[in-house]
Amino acid sequence: FLAAQPLPLTDIVTNKHDGAMYFTIGGRKTQSGLYRVTYAGDQSTAPRKPTPMPRNAKLREKLERFHGRQDSEAVEAAWPHLSSPDRMLRWAARIAIEHQPAETWQSRALSETNPWALIESLIALARHGDPSLQSRMIDAMGRLDWSKLSRMQKLAALRLYALTFIRMGEPDDALRTEVIGRLNPRFPSGGREIDMELARVLVYLQAPDAAAKAVELLEDSPTQEAQIFYAMVLRHLQAGWTMDLRKRYLRWFIKATNYRGGASFGRFMDYIKKEAVKKLTPEEKKRLKPILEAEPKEQGPPVPTEPREFVKNWKLEDLAPLVRDGLDDRSYKRGRKMLGAAMCYQCHRFNGEGGAVGPDLTGVGGRFSPRDLLESIIKPSKEISDQYQQMMFHMSDGDVITGRIINLAGDNYRVSTNMFDPSRLTSVDRKKVKKMEPSPTSMMPPGLINTLSKQEVLDLLAYLISGGDPEHEVFD
Repeated sequence: FLAAQPLPLTDIVTNKHDGAMYFTIGGRKTQSGLYRVTYAGDQSTAPRKPTPMPRNAKLREKLERFHGRQDSEAVEAAWPHLSSPDRMLRWAARIAIEHQPAETWQSRALSETNPWALIESLIALARHGDPSLQSRMIDAMGRLDWSKLSRMQKLAALRLYALTFIRMGEPDDALRTEVIGRLNPRFPSGGREIDMELARVLVYLQAPDAAAKAVELLEDSPTQEAQIFYAMVLRHLQAGWTMDLRKRYLRWFIKATNYRGGASFGRFMDYIKKEAVKKLTPEEKKRLKPILEAEPKEQGPPVPTEPREFVKNWKLEDLAPLVRDGLDDRSYKRGRKMLGAAMCYQCHRFNGEGGAVGPDLTGVGGRFSPRDLLESIIKPSKEISDQYQQMMFHMSDGDVITGRIINLAGDNYRVSTNMFDPSRLTSVDRKKVKKMEPSPTSMMPPGLINTLSKQEVLDLLAYLISGGDPEHEVFD
C-alpha cells in the first residue's frame, strides 16, 4: 500500500495508542524524514485476531503428508500444484509424487504441457524413472518453448537436462546431437546464471561451438568468480578446440595467478590447470610449451577486466539531468560489464560476486535514487560511512599513514592502505603514533567512471538499481 524509490527506511513502528504506523527514512547524512500513516475508511480498525495460516501453507502441509509413503490419492492431489507459482508448493508436490511408483505417473509426466508441471514432473522422473525413458524425456523437453519461458523456468529446464544425464547416463549420439541443436543457439544468452548452466550442459555434451563461446565469456566476464567458473568447466572439454583457443584459454591461467582467494585458492587453480593440460595431445603440449611453462609476473592487485582509455572527467552536472526522469531501455549485459570496467567489483560485493572491502551494493537501488548513486560515485568523499572510514596516523617521525584498521596485533595496528589490494597490510606501531584522526578522504578514489561513455554510465546505474535482475523494468 506504500512504496517509493528510493526509500531508505531506517525504522518502523506501530503506535499502540493511536494505531498509526510511523516510519523514518534517511542515513549517510541524506535528508531524513518521519512519516505517519493512518487509515481513512469505513472498515473497523479494532485490533485483529492472529492471522490464520495462509492457504498455501495449509496446502503445503497437506502435500507433505504424502512424503515418505505411498498413497493412491497422492498423484491426483499433488499434480495440480506442480504448476503453482509458489516454488515451495511445487517442491512439496513433486516430492509427494516421487514417493509413488513411477509406473503410475510416468505417462502423465511425458504428456504434460504446462511448462512448470512438465519441468517438475520430469525432474521427478529423472530421479526415479527407468533409464530407458531418457529418449522419451528428451522428446518431452522439446515441447518447452524457450522464448516463452521465464528466467527461473529456463534455469530449471537446464537443471532438468543435467539431471537427466546424471541419473540416466550419457545420451547416445542422436540424443546428444538433438540437445546440442536445441541449446547451442541459446548460448550465450546474456544472463550470467543461464549462461553458466548452458556452459555446463554444452561442455558435457562436447558441443563443437562450446570452446569458442565459453573462451569468449572467460575473457569477457568482469569478475574473477565468473572467469574461474568458465575455466573450471572448460577443463572437461575436448571437442571444438583450435590452437588459438587453446592459447587464449591457457594464457588466462597466467593472468589468474594474481587473483586472490582463500588459503587453498592457489592449489585449486593449479588443479584446474592440470586437468585442462591432461586433455592436450603430445603435439599440442609441445606447441604450447612456452605458455605452459611461462613464469607469471607479479602484477600487483588483480584486475579481471582490461584497462580502458580515458573518456571524460565526468561531473555531476553532466549526468544528473539524464537521470532526472529515471532510467529505461538500458542494457543488462553492458551494465554488468561496466561494473567491472569501473572496478566496482574489486571492492564491493554485488549479486554474489566481487570483493568485500566496501559495502555490499546489491540493494542500493532500493535506498538511493539514480542521482544519489551518481553523486556517490563522482564525489565519494562527500559522505563517508563510519563503517568504512579511513584513519590518518600521524607518526612521531613526521610520516602520515592513511588506511582502514583491519585488526590489532599486540602493539601494532594492521592497516589496509590500498583497497584494490586488501590482503597487503601495513603495520603501524601504536607507540610511535602522535595523533590519530578520521580521514576526510574516502578509500574509494574519484574518477572511476572516467573511462566510460555517457551511455555506459547510464547502463551501470541501471544495473546497480536492478540489483542484478535481468528482468528489471530498467532494461529493454
